[in-house]
Amino acid sequence: MTATAANPPVQSCPFCDRSGLPIMPLRYAVARTDLGGKAPDIVAPFDAGKPGLPKDSAKYTLRILRPGYLYVFDEVRGEWGAYIVNREGLLYHFDIYAKTPPQVPVKTFNEACVLKADPYLARCITVKDAEHAGRIWLAFSDVMWTENVLAAHSDAAYRKRHMRCIDMADVRARKAAAHMDSFSQLKNVAEFTKVLKPNASATQTHDELAKQAAALEQQLKQMEQARAAHPHTGAAASAAQKQVAQTRAQLAALKEKLSGNWLPEVTVVSDRALGYSQQPLNFLGDQAKGLMDWGKQVAKPYEAVMVAVPDPAGVAAELALLMRIRMQAFMRDERNDKDRPRKTALSSVIEQIRDAIRTQAEQDFIAGREESAQQDEVGHAVPGVMGAMFVPGNATLAAMDRAITAEDLRNAGNDAWKKYNDLYWEKDRLKWQNAFNTSLQSFDEEVIGPLAIAHRDLLKGDGFYNYFDCNFDSQVVASGIVYTIVFGQCIAGTQDKSCSTDLYNQWLQGDLTDKRNILLRALCLHQDTQAKAIQSAVQSSVSWAELPWDKLMSIGKATFDQLLEAQKDEVGRLASLVASAITATLKKVSESKQIYAGLVALGVAARKPFVLVTVEGGKKAFRASLIRNMLKLSGKAKSIPQNKMEKAVADELRRQEICGVDTKGSEKKTWLLMIDPDEVAKMPKNLSVDDQAKWLAKTIRTPEQVDALNLADYRESVMRGSERVKVNIPFTFAVLALLANGWAMHSIMQGEQDALAVHQDEMRRRIYTQGLAIMGAVADAIEGGLTRLSIAGVRLGQATLEVGAKIFGAVGRIFGALAGILMAVWDGWRAYQEAKAGHGYGTVAYGMSAVLGATATVLLLMGWTGWGLLVVGLMVIWAFVASLFVNNKLQDWLELTYWGKSTNSHLRYNSSEMEMQQLDVATKG
Repeated sequence: MTATAANPPVQSCPFCDRSGLPIMPLRYAVARTDLGGKAPDIVAPFDAGKPGLPKDSAKYTLRILRPGYLYVFDEVRGEWGAYIVNREGLLYHFDIYAKTPPQVPVKTFNEACVLKADPYLARCITVKDAEHAGRIWLAFSDVMWTENVLAAHSDAAYRKRHMRCIDMADVRARKAAAHMDSFSQLKNVAEFTKVLKPNASATQTHDELAKQAAALEQQLKQMEQARAAHPHTGAAASAAQKQVAQTRAQLAALKEKLSGNWLPEVTVVSDRALGYSQQPLNFLGDQAKGLMDWGKQVAKPYEAVMVAVPDPAGVAAELALLMRIRMQAFMRDERNDKDRPRKTALSSVIEQIRDAIRTQAEQDFIAGREESAQQDEVGHAVPGVMGAMFVPGNATLAAMDRAITAEDLRNAGNDAWKKYNDLYWEKDRLKWQNAFNTSLQSFDEEVIGPLAIAHRDLLKGDGFYNYFDCNFDSQVVASGIVYTIVFGQCIAGTQDKSCSTDLYNQWLQGDLTDKRNILLRALCLHQDTQAKAIQSAVQSSVSWAELPWDKLMSIGKATFDQLLEAQKDEVGRLASLVASAITATLKKVSESKQIYAGLVALGVAARKPFVLVTVEGGKKAFRASLIRNMLKLSGKAKSIPQNKMEKAVADELRRQEICGVDTKGSEKKTWLLMIDPDEVAKMPKNLSVDDQAKWLAKTIRTPEQVDALNLADYRESVMRGSERVKVNIPFTFAVLALLANGWAMHSIMQGEQDALAVHQDEMRRRIYTQGLAIMGAVADAIEGGLTRLSIAGVRLGQATLEVGAKIFGAVGRIFGALAGILMAVWDGWRAYQEAKAGHGYGTVAYGMSAVLGATATVLLLMGWTGWGLLVVGLMVIWAFVASLFVNNKLQDWLELTYWGKSTNSHLRYNSSEMEMQQLDVATKG
C-alpha cells in the first residue's frame, strides 16, 4: 500500500475550516412595522444612524448578511481575508487575490459537521491570537474587490471611509463599543428570533414512512426466526429467500427516503416584517441557544461577538422596494375596499370609452357635414314624381354645411353617449372615484412620501457615496458594470416620487467627474477614463454640433467591448429608471441648447449621437406630426393603410381646429433627438460620427423630415427588450430615441394646458389628454422592454443576479405606470379641490390625468401588464381609429360591469379579469 493511499490528504472546507475568536458579521436592514410583524428594535450599542425612518411604516433592525462579499483586515497581523456570503448567510473563504470568484453552493451540514459546530463556524470570521490582536476591519460589498481596490485599502484613512473597525482590546476587556455586542444578545438579530413552524403534513408523512419501515423490520425479523426454526429445502427455500429479498428491498427504499432532509419544519416563504425584502429569508431561532453556548466555549477567556457592518446599498434597495410593496398593499386593501383594483381599472376604462365615443361622434358629425357640403357644392339629383330633378351646386349652402361650431360637436358627442350613460350608475362611479383620489392622496402624504424622503436622504449621504466609491474599481469595466446594476437596484421604481425626481434631475444635469454624482458615474460604468473624456468634451464644446463624437465613441467602444452583449443593455435599463429626469433634461436643452454631460454619456452608451435640430413649420404640420406619432406609438399604425392613416390625421386636425386649437401660423422648435443614421435617406455614405451629427443638424428642418425618421418605430425594439429585431440597435439607443421623440411630440402640446385654464372646455381637455398619452405609450413600451431584458452574467458580482431578477421584474411593471403622467396623485387632488370649489370642467381636466395615471399604476403593480398597456393606450387607439365598436356589444358590456344596472346576477361579471376580457370581445366586435 502506498503512503498516499494510507494517508489521504485532509480535505479543507472553505465554510468551516477556521479557528480563533468568533465574530459574526451582521447588517443594518429595514423591517416593516405596518402589518404587526415582529422584528427586533435596534438596541445600543448598535445604531443604524441616519436617515430616520417613519415609524408607522418601517424601522431598522439587525439581520445576518445578505448575499455578497465580506472583506476582513487584521491590522496587527497585516492579513486580509475574503469571503463570499451565500443565500444562507454562510461565509465561504476564498483567495483575496483571485481574479474571479468561485462558485459557491448551498451548504448542507451532515451529522459530523454538526458535532464539530461547523454550522456556527460558517457564520463567523475568526480572529487568530485574540490575546494580542488589535484593530479588525470589516466591509461588505456587492462586488468582488480588484487589485486596485485592495491596494487603496492599505490606507487606514481609506478603510475608515466605509469599513467597520473594532478594537480587540474592547473585546478582551468586555467593554461596550459601538456596533458590537456579545452572542448573548442574539435575540436582537431578526433571524435568530424566527423559528420555522411545524408542517403537520410533512411530519405525518415522515411518521407514516417510519412506521412502515418499522413494520418491515419486524417482518424480516419474524422471517429470519421462522427460517431458523423450520428450514426449507428445494422450491420452498427459494420462495422464502425471494420473499426475504423483496422485503429487504422495500425496507432499503423506505430508509433511503427517510435518509433525506426530512425536517419537522417547513421553510416559511413570507414574514410580515421581513418577507418583502430582496434578502433571502433564513429562520435560525432553533440555532440561537446552540450558537450562544458554542460561542461561550470557544471564545474563552473572552466572549464571541457580533458586529454590524454598513450596507447602505442594501437599505436603499429595501426602501425602494418597500414603497412599491406598500402601494400594492394599499391597492389590495381587502378590509376597506376589496374591489379597489377592479374599480380603479373599470372607472378609468369607462372614462376612456366615454371620451372615445364622444370623439368618434364628433368626427362622424364632421364627416357627415363634409359629405353634405360636397354634395351641395357640385349639385345633386333629387327624385320626384316626374323623374329625377338636378339641384345645381350652391357654394353658400356648402359653406354653411362646413360652418361647424364647437357647440355642434359637443352636442353630437353628448347625444352619442346618452345611450350608454343610462346603462350604469355614473353617480356611484364618480362618488367612488372622488373618494379613491382622496384616499390615494392621503396615503401618498402619510406613507409613501416619508419613505421617499428617507430614501432620497440616504442616497445623498456620505455613507452611500463611500460605499460606491470605495468598493468599485473606476478602472475595471467588470467592476463598473456591477456599480451600474447595483445603483439601479437602489433606485428602481422611485422616479415617480417628486423628491426623488428632483435629485435625479440634479444629478443628470451635473458633472461626470463628481464622484458623489452616482447616477452619472453609473451611466459611464464608473470608469474614470470615459467620465473625464466626456466632461472635458462638454466643457470645451460650444454647441452640440461641435462635440467630438468620434473620439467619445471610440472611448466608449473600448469600454463596452469588454461586456457581454446583454450587459450592454444595463445602461439602457438604468436610463429607463430615470426616464423622467432624461425628459426634464431634454426639455432644458430645448429651452437653452445647453450641453449636459449626462445626456452625452447616454449617447456614448447608445453608440449614437444626440442631434440638436431646429425645426420650423406650420402649426398644422406640427399637429399632424403629433397625431401621426400617436398612431404609431399605439401599435396600430402598421394595420392602417397609409391613405386611411393620412385621412384619420386630417380628420382629427379638422376636429381640433373646430374645438379651438390654433393651427394657424408657424412655429419654431428646438429638439434634441437620437437618430440612427442608417434610417436617414439621402445621407452621404462613409461620414464619420462627427460629420453625421453635423449633417443631420443642418438637414432636418421641418416636422415632415422628423416624421421621416420614424423614431416612433423604435417602440417595437424597446418593447422586445433583449429580443430586439435588429441586433445592431442597442436597447439603450432605442429607449433614448423613443424618449427624445416622445418629448418632442409632447412639447407640441405646450400651451394647451394654459388654454384649458382659460377655456374650461371639456373637448380641449380631451385633446390635451390625448397629447399626454403619447408619453404614456412611450412609458408602456419601455415597461415592456424592462420585463424582457435578460439578467446577464456578472463576473465580479454574482449575488446581483438573483436580486436583480426580483427587483427589475417588478419594476418593469411599475415603470409603465408612469405613462408620462407622473403627477397623477397631484392631479387627483387638484380635481378634488376643483370639485369642492364647484369648478366642473377643472375637475374633468385634472381628474382625467389622475385617473389615467392611477389606473395604469394599479394594473401594472398588480402584474396585469397587458391590461396596463390597454389602459395607457386606449385614448390613442379609440380617438383616431374608426369603427372599433359594435354598439350593442359595448352597451351589453357596460350593463354587466361592477357599476352596471343589470339585475341578472348570473350574467354580471364577477371579476376585473372577466370585465377586461369581455371588453376586448366587445371592442373587437
